[in-house]
Amino acid sequence: ALESEFPGCEVYDLTWTETDNKLGKALSRRWRYFVDSASGLPRRVNASRKSSPDEKYIPRWEMVVEYEGEDEIEAAVREAGF
Repeated sequence: ALESEFPGCEVYDLTWTETDNKLGKALSRRWRYFVDSASGLPRRVNASRKSSPDEKYIPRWEMVVEYEGEDEIEAAVREAGF
C-alpha cells in the first residue's frame, strides 16, 4: 500500500477525464496527494495520465512540499519588522 511507502501520510486520489484537443481523444488524469496524518498538510503531490483504461498511469510531474520550522518563521517575521 502507498501508506507504507510514505509513513505518517494518508493518500488521496483525484481523478477525472478530459478531452485533449491536440490528440483528439479522452485522457484520464490523476493527481495523487500525500497528506500528513498529524498536521493535515500536504507533503507531496504527483500527477499522471493515461490515454486508455487498459494502460497504467504515466507520471507527468511531482511536487514535494517542505515547511519551515517555527524558528525559521519567527526569524523571518523579525527580519520583516513585525
